[in-house]
Amino acid sequence: MKRWIMLALLCLIATTTFAANKAIFQLKDARDDDHGDGTLILPTTSELRFGSLDMISLSATPEDGGTMFIVEFARPIARPDTRAIDAGGQMLESVARYGFYTFNIDIYIDRDRKSGSGFTGTLAGRNATIDPDFAWEKMICLTPLPAEAKGLLKKQIVKNLEEKLEAEKGRVDPEDASKISGQASTDIEGSYFFPERVRVNGRVISFFVPAYFLGGTAEAGWGYVVLETVANLENRISIGNFGGAQTGDLFMNLPIAEGSWSDRLGTTRKEAKYLPPIIDMFVPEGKKQEDVLRNFNVNTKQGVVLPGIVPAP
Repeated sequence: MKRWIMLALLCLIATTTFAANKAIFQLKDARDDDHGDGTLILPTTSELRFGSLDMISLSATPEDGGTMFIVEFARPIARPDTRAIDAGGQMLESVARYGFYTFNIDIYIDRDRKSGSGFTGTLAGRNATIDPDFAWEKMICLTPLPAEAKGLLKKQIVKNLEEKLEAEKGRVDPEDASKISGQASTDIEGSYFFPERVRVNGRVISFFVPAYFLGGTAEAGWGYVVLETVANLENRISIGNFGGAQTGDLFMNLPIAEGSWSDRLGTTRKEAKYLPPIIDMFVPEGKKQEDVLRNFNVNTKQGVVLPGIVPAP
């Protein structure tokens, strides 16, 4: 009798665990589309090959204290190794300590589902905006260097706020600078999250986002804009300049330019300044990634606008 009771309890625990870990949602992405709008050229000196950054699914599962996001790639994720990456002999694995180094994944989350309620801007270097119907309140950036990314974001926010104040007031006093620094820190803590609890296993990378940031676990009724850029470790704290060429602000990513290059993404398009350096993204059913990422207009100076997805409307 005791044996049957124990078996019943074990079955109950197993069932409860399965239910607790059941995915909140899962998004699917087309295979063999890690080429942006279809015209991207990978850096000539890069070890990257088309297919190595191909996201095929994103899911979210409830976890104690928050949500675990899980991204599956078509091929195994490149792992940092012991190669030296600078003149001082610093090894790649000592810099990229979270088990990956080739990509960034941005997730812009629209929680209230009210058109125009939230932000439509993206991180610097993405060269695109978010559809107002998916204006976001929370943003997650999975990057190989989360601490450096957070510091860079603060620099960029402080720079923008100081330029705005200087335009209005004609100067930035020390008291203003201190206030601006505090405001930037508050803005980042409330709106941006850089995961540090990360696990890489073959073709899958998972990362934890705490409930205090999202206001609970993720929900299938929220809107999600999910995109991927090529990570840039060497230029992680550069603003406004890359390889001697002005490219605008960057954020942990390689920029894009016409032609073939060794230190950035290339494209066969002459309108490269309008093209987002987004290598892969999730698009709503009925849309093609290539069409979304090339939907700019040089005559009206209209840039690319990124649509979102509601897993369970």
